[in-house]
Amino acid sequence: MLKRKVHFDLLEWKNKPRKMSLLVKGARQIGKTFSITQFAQEQYLHYIYINFVENPAYIAIFEGDLDIETLIKQITLRVPGISLIPGKTLIFLDEIQNCPKAQTALKFITIDGRFDCIATGSLLGIKSKEIPSFPVGYVEHYDMYSMDFEEFLWGKGIPYQSINDIKEYFEMKEKIPPAMHERMMELFREFIVVGGMPRVVQEFINTNNFNSVLKLQRDIINDYASDITKYAEGSEKTKSGFFIGTKLY
Repeated sequence: MLKRKVHFDLLEWKNKPRKMSLLVKGARQIGKTFSITQFAQEQYLHYIYINFVENPAYIAIFEGDLDIETLIKQITLRVPGISLIPGKTLIFLDEIQNCPKAQTALKFITIDGRFDCIATGSLLGIKSKEIPSFPVGYVEHYDMYSMDFEEFLWGKGIPYQSINDIKEYFEMKEKIPPAMHERMMELFREFIVVGGMPRVVQEFINTNNFNSVLKLQRDIINDYASDITKYAEGSEKTKSGFFIGTKLY
């Protein structure tokens, strides 16, 4: 299981005495859903997962009034087997760009304060014009990215102490011992080839097979190209067509 730095940032957010709803933004397939789901399972007695792409019917929850009591009724009616316990429940709104009114509802969830709320979105800028009223001042923004080199090292099983030793050499501007330097450069070259997409990193950790890595990388490129084609307008469609025709060697 890959460990991500976002986990520590989510803990810091959770422990704030008065918190706003958290909007986690980032590209597709960088691990937003996995990281937040893992965090929710570890830190909350109850969590409610609402994915607007996987279950478009959930959009209806936010089609009427957005006051908190109406939202509670709609959520408990439409999401089976859940419990909304004040102070012990996380509401996780995934792919929120597909439900603009849910973004407006974040204001009222924050004001009420009984339930923590995290939302994620990967195409928020594209659909921003559809939001009736963005909850300015009631949402904390968090930008998430693909895995960095340190997270890659964690995934490869490199001990935390070894990583800290490297940092200490750097901070003291001292020369790294040759054996340690050679090993870190070997790992860095792997990271340059594999990249930071969690699914690709996990495949490499499991198989050490660069051919499998390349296939997954191509699949991700194709998924991104499909998104570009779907949402591009006017002359941008021509550029997206060029992108789809580009090969990954």
